[in-house]
Amino acid sequence: MTPIIILSIFLTLIKLVPAYAIDPTAPPASPTGVTVSGVKDTTAYVAWDPVPYATQYSIYVNGNRWMGTTGPGVELTGLQPNSQYSVYVTAANDLGESGPSSSVSFMTSPPPPTMPNTPVVSRVTDSSASVTWEALPPYQQIKVYRLYVDGQPVADVQPQAGGLQAASLQNLTPGVHSVAVAGVNDYGEGPRSTTAQFNIRSIPAPTGLQLYNHSADTLWLTWDKSEGVASYQVLINGQKIGETEANIFMVKGLQPSQAYQVGLVAIYSDGNVSNTATIQAYTTPAPEEITINSFIGAINPYLNDLMPAFTIVFAIGAAFMVARAARTIFRGGRLRII
Repeated sequence: MTPIIILSIFLTLIKLVPAYAIDPTAPPASPTGVTVSGVKDTTAYVAWDPVPYATQYSIYVNGNRWMGTTGPGVELTGLQPNSQYSVYVTAANDLGESGPSSSVSFMTSPPPPTMPNTPVVSRVTDSSASVTWEALPPYQQIKVYRLYVDGQPVADVQPQAGGLQAASLQNLTPGVHSVAVAGVNDYGEGPRSTTAQFNIRSIPAPTGLQLYNHSADTLWLTWDKSEGVASYQVLINGQKIGETEANIFMVKGLQPSQAYQVGLVAIYSDGNVSNTATIQAYTTPAPEEITINSFIGAINPYLNDLMPAFTIVFAIGAAFMVARAARTIFRGGRLRII
């Protein structure tokens, strides 16, 4: 072989020999480019740039050696959900271990959401329905609850204070529908609840709504009672002001001489809500306050007409008193009334 061919073969063999096969004269340098990705509730992936002459890498979590590996990346397992961690990496070979890399901090996600309980549907009208469900445990760090109607996502609802969550479904078409709910947090979306079915239909308004008495500040209402109704809601000018199981209701605290639109809605035992019956009702004027001056002022125009009558009554009364006195005689020195 010619010298040129021999040199070429030698250079090729050198390229095929791994760098770490060359005996170093010192421990490897500290790793650089440390990143953390794919963070879940109990796992995270740590990667770094390869270090020349390194044959082993050690991963330290919160200052403690967690595990070792020969490659420039590894998945950490056995972490705790919702926990803060700091990680750094060292490289090593037969001559020793490098100094630590820069630390990288990360937060594990909460555990995946569990399945919520089956939602409860109520207040069903001809186009809407109310949905309630129990909140998932606080440690799951729920960001939103996702509502599904007939299998399709329709809304993300922010968590509400307290154990009971609620939402209103609008613009529903007549017919049977189903609703389910799922929790969503930093881990992702959890399993959907079992579905609850409900029927959108038009329910006639209550009948017989009428005003049977009124005053300056009160309206007395009555209506026909219907089968299957759990309660009735009374509305004034579109605002709910009370609820009753009876078919009578008294609205207090109104203003005199005012017109009010009275509404009545029937809430059925199955959660359905009727259409609204309405009437127009009026309060009476406020009564005038009676005082001595107002009384005198009221009768003053009639005094001239009443004076002759008062005079006759006085004269008759005086005549009776004189006659009674005339019957008094003095007998035997004693005053005697006959």
